[in-house]
Amino acid sequence: MKNHDQKSLRRIEECNDSPPQKAQSEVFLTEQQLAQRWNISRKKLQADRWKGGGVAYCKFGRAVRFKLSDVLAFESANTHRHTSDGGCDHA
Repeated sequence: MKNHDQKSLRRIEECNDSPPQKAQSEVFLTEQQLAQRWNISRKKLQADRWKGGGVAYCKFGRAVRFKLSDVLAFESANTHRHTSDGGCDHA
């Protein structure tokens, strides 16, 4: 199995580990919604996903979705106060 396939499988398994009650009440964003939120292209999100970086995602059939709670956690973890902190790739 290719490296990026293993990472995708791991992320899908993480989504499946969520309790059913939480999954039903969870808010999901589409690629387009997340790209607009961060003012980046869908291609950038796709490239990050292929490389195994970026925010965790779920797949429902062919549809890619991002849990809003994961997006908020990713944004919080990548918020910096100084340029010496490494900067923020998605803002």
